[in-house]
Amino acid sequence: MRTIILAASLAVCAQQALAINKCTDPKTGKVSYSDAPCPTEARHAAVKVYAAPPSAAVAPVEGAAPVMPPAGTVEQRMLAKIEHDKKVDDLKRSIASTENAIYQRNVRMNDELAALRAQKSRARNNLAGATWEQSLSTEMQAVTMKYQINNEADQEQVKQMRAELQALEQRGPAVARR
Repeated sequence: MRTIILAASLAVCAQQALAINKCTDPKTGKVSYSDAPCPTEARHAAVKVYAAPPSAAVAPVEGAAPVMPPAGTVEQRMLAKIEHDKKVDDLKRSIASTENAIYQRNVRMNDELAALRAQKSRARNNLAGATWEQSLSTEMQAVTMKYQINNEADQEQVKQMRAELQALEQRGPAVARR
């Protein structure tokens, strides 16, 4: 009995498999795939490709709207959850990336300020030294302002993304109603 079941299942699988040949040109190393046999000089490897199961959301004609499962079905809810989770993940990734940009900017600002402080400590105690020290102080303020403006813009963006993320997480996946 097991032999019959095994043979039947192999027959079903064999019917769904398509024969594709992977051919490698020995001179160039270029790989090509074809349903025709490989040329005699090419290396040959058979590749089994299985037919994909029918999908619920397939666009049958270019330019046509995708065929969607009926509203409220399990498939529709799964698609809505996948889309929702992708939006949540994208927002979390964007927040982390923007926060990392702020952190890296602060590191660069502190490095620039440390270099200016080191120059400032070498100023001599005379009029020329005092003038140079004053110009370095002005440059330090400009450096701080430059980084603060960029950081404030990014912090506002993070704030907006966090609000959007919170709204998405509270709302949950939305299934379109028809």
